[in-house]
Amino acid sequence: SGFARARKKETEEALSLVLDTSQPARERLKAWQSLRRGGGKGKGKGQSGPPEALQSIIDLAQDTTLGPELREEAVKSLSGERSAEVKEPMLNILADDDDPQVRRRSLEVLMWHGGDPAVLETITAISREDRHEGVQQHAAAILPKVQHFSREAEAQAEGGGDSK
Repeated sequence: SGFARARKKETEEALSLVLDTSQPARERLKAWQSLRRGGGKGKGKGQSGPPEALQSIIDLAQDTTLGPELREEAVKSLSGERSAEVKEPMLNILADDDDPQVRRRSLEVLMWHGGDPAVLETITAISREDRHEGVQQHAAAILPKVQHFSREAEAQAEGGGDSK
């Protein structure tokens, strides 16, 4: 149908914009958000877009030459992202970024990876002590959800439902 072709073209244009590093970061981020809302779904378990687009946004989130508001928005746009590619970069942001809001958003992305013992351990430690009180409080607030994902992962592994 004409609608499907137009949607496909819109998705291709958004992907092209996300990947074009000569474009302003904010425009690339808007294109990513469009991909996540629309045609980018269904690209794998818990992954909301093509891997190269995902990596492009992870790169924006980690780019400390960008302002903290833009980095926070980039991290926030990864919320709910369950693909393994986001885990290590979010742990790095949590450890290294100086902006507490960016770090708080990275906790929200990491929450979905609570089945990983390193993630659970990191968030537990931050909930007890952190250089930013707000980050510590946020870690404490999401810790029950992280623990829930950890228990789910353990139950799946014990039940033989682990497909890895």
